[in-house]
Amino acid sequence: LQEQMPLLRDVMIRNDKQSVTDMKGGKLFFPLSVRSKTYHYSPEEDQFYNKLTEFILTGKTYASGLNDFNQRAVMLTLICMQKLASSSVAAIQHALEGRLSRLDGNRTELKTLEQKLEILEDHEAIESDKINQLEEQIVGLTKSIRLMQDEEPRLKELIQAADAIQQETKIQKILEVVEHEFNNRQVLFFTEYKATQSLLMSALIARHGEACVTFINGDEQVEDVIVPSEKKSRRFREKRET
Repeated sequence: LQEQMPLLRDVMIRNDKQSVTDMKGGKLFFPLSVRSKTYHYSPEEDQFYNKLTEFILTGKTYASGLNDFNQRAVMLTLICMQKLASSSVAAIQHALEGRLSRLDGNRTELKTLEQKLEILEDHEAIESDKINQLEEQIVGLTKSIRLMQDEEPRLKELIQAADAIQQETKIQKILEVVEHEFNNRQVLFFTEYKATQSLLMSALIARHGEACVTFINGDEQVEDVIVPSEKKSRRFREKRET
């Protein structure tokens, strides 16, 4: 790395966007202007984020007693949860529901394997290889990395708290800023997660109609966008090139 880094400038040119000009020397980009907007959580959002903070702190405490590999895995999951929550409640709720579903799936699969094992153990001499395979699968499922001992009821509690939130104040603040400061102008939003993208699209459609917004993402589709006229969520598809 020490040998190659000094050679990088010979094969790469890094242009500072703020200094890019046209052929007459005129700058192509306006100076960047950053302004912060303040908003306050609703009581329901306060309750959710307090529960989430408690959940993450409990997970960190639980992780401290695990081996290095599992500790890193738990901490990585908790960090991802924090990032999702900073985007929107919708984003973290989608992830929580997915995780709970996988845990439920593991439990169902574990029960099925245990029933098969009981049947095979009656014919142990004949089915010893199959018994060994089942035992390995059972160990794999029971050793699935958990974030804490009582994770499933805690996940359900968090999802219930998220369900109680009718509107996210962050999204309402965005709508307010758009209407007062960018009225009749095109606005480009950047969202880190698709669930937040769907949430914002739903809010804009509810306020200004379906034709007011489109999107770009790597999957070329967004799910769970609510269209009031249809009274249900819908999947939108859009090619990046268009």
